Amino acid sequence: MNRVIPATLQRGLVLPVCLLVLLAFAALSSTVAGNSLLQLRMAGNEQARLVALQSALAVVDAVLAQPQNIPLDGPVGQRICARGAPGGDCDRRLLEVAARILPRGARAAYHVTRMSPLTAALPVLPEAAVSSSVAYRAAKFEVFAACDGIDSGSARAAVTQGVLLRLTAAAR
Repeated sequence: MNRVIPATLQRGLVLPVCLLVLLAFAALSSTVAGNSLLQLRMAGNEQARLVALQSALAVVDAVLAQPQNIPLDGPVGQRICARGAPGGDCDRRLLEVAARILPRGARAAYHVTRMSPLTAALPVLPEAAVSSSVAYRAAKFEVFAACDGIDSGSARAAVTQGVLLRLTAAAR
């Protein structure tokens, strides 16, 4: 037999329970949304960092692609900078790379530093690359490139690459 409960005895427990469950779902969904936004920002920052790193590597490649950028006639410690580069720590300003290799709005700073004299002996090579090493000498250089795209919404990255030039013994 069904008993009917009078309206004066009903407590209305369903509404507060539903509101609490809804509040819990709202808190959970806002936490998930915040976490997703954070991950999206981190992925964007990583992409910007990789673009800046690739741009810095492209600058290094562009500097090394032009043989006149690595002069052999300077002393150890000589620093060759980009044309028009600010600062007084450059001995020469003759490096130039194409602006098209950089992302729009990014700036690059780069220089080449002589690390050893020409008289340094060629280091020990793996057997596959061995030649008459007494007929060769080596000159060591360091190429530095930094790409700064902070103003254009990108990132900043710097690369330093060592270069070993193999020269004939007659080269000075």
